[in-house]
Parts: sequence; structure tokens; C-alpha cells
Amino acid sequence: MNHKIEELSPREIDVLNQVKEGRTAYSEVASDLSISLDTVKRHFENIYAKLELKSELVKSGNVMIKALIKAIRLGYIKDFEPSIKVEETPIYKKAITASSGGKDSEER
Repeated sequence: MNHKIEELSPREIDVLNQVKEGRTAYSEVASDLSISLDTVKRHFENIYAKLELKSELVKSGNVMIKALIKAIRLGYIKDFEPSIKVEETPIYKKAITASSGGKDSEER
């Protein structure tokens, strides 16, 4: 089964760039892009569908990270620096904080 994935829109790429910068709350993305929460939700739904992320994955969490990784692999995110240490990225720090059940000290 070799088919082409539907292209992401420029705004959907903007949304994924927000995730790359560590903004994983819809409210953060909405604020930074000056769009409504409903619009952010719709963009993520479209991204997940276009990147063919399974519904089970969407329900399991970390789907934003999976979407970002797939978008990088497909060339949508061009300014990603794989040479940086993963542990130093904002998204990694948020994932660790979330998995430990603690609060990010920088946010409080």
C-alpha cells in the first residue's frame, strides 16, 4: 500500500511548529497564533487525519509528539535541529514533567 499522504496546510505546519517549541496545550497554541481553541482543535484533528495517525494513538496521548516526529520525517518541519540534545528541548521537559505527575517549575 503505497499512497501519498495529503499535504499539510501552512497553518497546520504553524501549529506543529508550536508543538516543536514545547507548546502542547491548545490554549498556548491558540494564544500564540491568535486563533480560537476550536480552530486549534480542528487543526490538530486535520493534522492527525492527514498524517494517518490511528484513532487508538490519538486516545493514548503523546499523539502531538508522534505527529511532530512524522512531520519532521516527511519534511514539513525544516528548521528542526537533530543535533541538539533531546533532554534540552522544551517538549521533552514537558513530557517528563507530565509523566511524573509533577508541575513544570518554569510554568509556576
